[in-house]
Amino acid sequence: MMSTTTAMNAYVKIPRAISFSNIVEKDYTLSPSQYMDLVIPNQHCMPVSWFLKRPLQRQDLGVEVGSLSYITKSSHYFIRTKALQAHSFLPDISPETTLPILPSMFVQMNLKQGDLLISKDSNIGEIVVLDKDYPNCMLSGAIYRLPVMEEYRYYLLALVKHPIFREQLDYMVPKGATIRHAKTLFLDCKLPLPTSNEEQTIQFVSVLTQAIINKERLIKERHELILQTIEAELLNNQKPNTFTFELPRIQELETITRFDTGMYSSVFKKLEFLIKNYKHGFFFIDPAKIKSGNTPEIRFIGSLPRLKYRWVTPTHCNDYGVLTEERINLEGKNNINQDCILLINRTSKG
Repeated sequence: MMSTTTAMNAYVKIPRAISFSNIVEKDYTLSPSQYMDLVIPNQHCMPVSWFLKRPLQRQDLGVEVGSLSYITKSSHYFIRTKALQAHSFLPDISPETTLPILPSMFVQMNLKQGDLLISKDSNIGEIVVLDKDYPNCMLSGAIYRLPVMEEYRYYLLALVKHPIFREQLDYMVPKGATIRHAKTLFLDCKLPLPTSNEEQTIQFVSVLTQAIINKERLIKERHELILQTIEAELLNNQKPNTFTFELPRIQELETITRFDTGMYSSVFKKLEFLIKNYKHGFFFIDPAKIKSGNTPEIRFIGSLPRLKYRWVTPTHCNDYGVLTEERINLEGKNNINQDCILLINRTSKG
């Protein structure tokens, strides 16, 4: 028996029965999602569209350039939906999420600091705010830039990140397809507004959200500084040897016992040379101390706090650590009981 269930919906319910007048009111649709109700004490709710200063227009949507426009290096870039992730309020800019494209295919979108971007396809409903201007970047055709009213910018961002939005959108968007398309259904999701001290409460939520964004920005900046410091230490402390690239010989293939072309590339060999040529020395991790994780055959996975252990998979991680949390109960014992470094051996994450 295997189980990978998650917590039940906390904010959305579908009625067990509806009246004929309900069906007439919903223009005779029988889709269950059209009859869902929000289960929250606060009935003062408005749809996402209410927070916009004007209706969405074609100019707010990104443009598809096609994979033939992707190149190795460029001064112009294409932001994919993968840059919008649940664990972050800021875009995840990396070689996987922001691709170099032909300048001739670039569409100027004047992406500015503070712009809210939301995905309508793939990772549907994910939202981020731009931490700076991105003059040489354009959006994919699956991303909208929201023309939100300025006073609600960070309040809307916080609530769209909240499960109250996610649960509604999951009911609205048809399931079963390989890639679900939300179109503009997210505009119909309802978000609560304060019932008292509205202006002060919205301002308070906005300030807290901006504090989270500032902390994320600092983490990224310091992470980059750490990488630069390591690189400088390595480059500035080399032995007087010169790197020369050679194609692999039979003896090298027999020693490594692998045919991965990346291990014999110029890029890999140069990095390997810099490490082994470091004048203060280097070391290998003892293979006996490297242990693989495993997925228990009998398990219960979810977000319930009472589940005994934390569950870590590659999808929970990125360059900054373990950022999202799931929990697990299992037969037997857990496999992490001391401090360790986690290395991801699947997907493109490290």
